[in-house]
Amino acid sequence: MSLTSTNISSLTGLLFQKTKTLLLLAVFTVSSLNVFAQTPTKISDCSEFVTGTNASWPYVLEATTVAAGVSSQAAQTFTMNITTLPTGGADVRVYKTTANGSAFFGTPQALTLGSNTVTVAAVSFNRAVKFQFSSGDVEFDALTLNGVASSCVAPTPPPTTSLISDCGDFVTGTNASWPYILEATTVAAGVSSQAAQTFTMNITTLPAGGADVRVYKTTANGSAFFATPQALTLGSNTITVAAVSFNRAVKFQFSSGAVEFDALSLNGVASSCVAPTPPPTTSLISDCGDFVSGPTAWPYVLEATTVAAGASSQGAQTFTMNITNLPAGGANVRVAKTTANGNWFLANPVALALGANSVTVPAVSFNRSVKFQFSSGAVEFDDLTLNGVTSTCVGSVTPVSGCTDSTATNYDPLATVDDGSCTYPAPPALALQGILDFTVPSGGSDGKAIHVVATDNIADLSVYGIGVANNGGGTDGQE
Repeated sequence: MSLTSTNISSLTGLLFQKTKTLLLLAVFTVSSLNVFAQTPTKISDCSEFVTGTNASWPYVLEATTVAAGVSSQAAQTFTMNITTLPTGGADVRVYKTTANGSAFFGTPQALTLGSNTVTVAAVSFNRAVKFQFSSGDVEFDALTLNGVASSCVAPTPPPTTSLISDCGDFVTGTNASWPYILEATTVAAGVSSQAAQTFTMNITTLPAGGADVRVYKTTANGSAFFATPQALTLGSNTITVAAVSFNRAVKFQFSSGAVEFDALSLNGVASSCVAPTPPPTTSLISDCGDFVSGPTAWPYVLEATTVAAGASSQGAQTFTMNITNLPAGGANVRVAKTTANGNWFLANPVALALGANSVTVPAVSFNRSVKFQFSSGAVEFDDLTLNGVTSTCVGSVTPVSGCTDSTATNYDPLATVDDGSCTYPAPPALALQGILDFTVPSGGSDGKAIHVVATDNIADLSVYGIGVANNGGGTDGQE
């Protein structure tokens, strides 16, 4: 059905045919009312599907073509997570070319709610493969074709926390008391297995009764050794198994999968089960490991060079810091350097200022030490370099272009710079205009009605619904 009229009399008759309740004549008191437009991603709305030549199979995912050459010989797979199916269901079938170039059509398969996967096995000849769909009204929230995620649905942002039980980095243990395992290394890894093995986990929540971790490792003679269990605690937990001179296996065993964490690394490799912690954008001098301890009045020191550095110590020495916040009373920096005879020279203090601060100690013709001494650790900065080397105490974030609007259909949670590529669902073509009160004391028609207006063509009114709340009781959603 196509609907373009905004006239309430012609609209009302059509709405009665297609919805449960768009005109209400029963007596009630309305306190709030909403019109909902569902905006799921449908096959018909996704440009990755091309139009098929067979009316029974109008939507097609092209997996590969003969022109793709050798790559077309590989297995071809699509996976779709379906959230809604049309009335009567929908099917998918495989089209592929055979070794002699003929067309082969697979038996149609019914699509189901949830994950659907079809794989066409690899062959030894170049061929075309397509997945044909019987309906465009299939709604999905995830789609991949040969491992490439569809851009028709926004990628799911990585979680900020994970349970051990939800993290694929853990394998299932054979001991019911230690059901979750992080495998650090195996004998088959050879010489690398001899190195120290370390896991670090930042725990945000523990189950009632707590949870433990213990180390399993093999010894020089191949026997199994189980260490004493250690209670996990909120915050950072780290265990290192020392290096050895023989090949061995090392595992970290956990007593519960209900441990929640927001950071996990194994031998320095961060887990993909949680989103990486973004680097800080600012740092205090007192929190930055680039500074070493100095004398009482100048407790924080940047060591630019030392006599032991030889000829390189003779070059100019420069630090640059962009300061975002100063402590009450301000803060100073001074230069400490050795002279040609080895004595220390202490320059006059210089007051630090908000914004860029830079001090350069000129080059000399002798080996020397140079330090920049700071009077306070409460100086906050967002950029620091020493002799051209950028500090790691604050993040150096590489801009990532993409859509940064979480309401867009192509939202990219990893994007830091909006490139104007955001796309949005079409606005609802049906809008609430008002509520009509037919209660007239002198008339014979009591009740109320809802006035909605179509602002565009509507092919299927079943995608709309109405939520009604009586006497301020709230709405249960669509009727």
